[in-house]
Amino acid sequence: SVRLTFSRLDQPTPVDVTLQYQNRTERDVEASELPDLPGTLWVRVRKFAAASGQQVRALLEDPPVSGSLRGVLLDLRGNHGGIIPEAVRLVEVLRRGGLIGRVRTRDATAAIAISRRQRRIIRVPVVLLVDRGCASACEFVTASLRDGMRVLVVGAPTFGKATMQESTSMKTSKARLMVTMAMFASPDDLPIQAFGVVPDLNFETNKEAARPRGEAAMPFHLVPPPSKAKRTPLPGMAGIRSCWQAAGGATVRGADPRLAQATVALKCLLQQQQPRVSAGSGPQK
Repeated sequence: SVRLTFSRLDQPTPVDVTLQYQNRTERDVEASELPDLPGTLWVRVRKFAAASGQQVRALLEDPPVSGSLRGVLLDLRGNHGGIIPEAVRLVEVLRRGGLIGRVRTRDATAAIAISRRQRRIIRVPVVLLVDRGCASACEFVTASLRDGMRVLVVGAPTFGKATMQESTSMKTSKARLMVTMAMFASPDDLPIQAFGVVPDLNFETNKEAARPRGEAAMPFHLVPPPSKAKRTPLPGMAGIRSCWQAAGGATVRGADPRLAQATVALKCLLQQQQPRVSAGSGPQK
């Protein structure tokens, strides 16, 4: 254990706090069937570590759900990023080939693309749950899937850290210098740096939204160059929002309120995208 002593301006005497060490066996990727929606899969990715993309691929190829897979809730809350190639592999699992992002340097803008022969693993509705702890590679994944696959993004605006650094060793000491070399944007050229990725359904209360957080709240943060790109709304978004509100999505509670709200959103997305049969129509011969 370790004892920490805190001095506070509003208290005359210091406060002692004892912290107990313990081993944690939290996995980077885990999944389970959503209990309220049979046939749907909740996938939590806590960080993009080695083999994260392959683990998600294996879960989607053989999903642990009853019956056939109907929908996916990808939970990226608190994911601060990680290995960019693993983030790209996750994108490859969920969408077809083509443009998945853009990288801007001081002199040019380059496109990031995956092979058009790439076969996506699933063709079911996907809800992406994010929060203000989602940063860097996590935001790259969120923006790429939102623009290219038209997934439903829910939760809270992401952190807004879309810069890429290069580490350089110092000749006169053991210190290392981190130099920002570029920043990335969404496939539709929407800026992420300082702005973050804004969800289609924002779960934050007015009080939560008013708190200054993220990259934009930091002094001397980088601001991306102006962009004329406009966000394309998700098809059927008005109906999904009406369904979510009618189902009490804003007030739903549980052990994990945000996950419960996202589950309601996935249910509405499934209803919105299910095939409609006109009255009196029968099987087609």
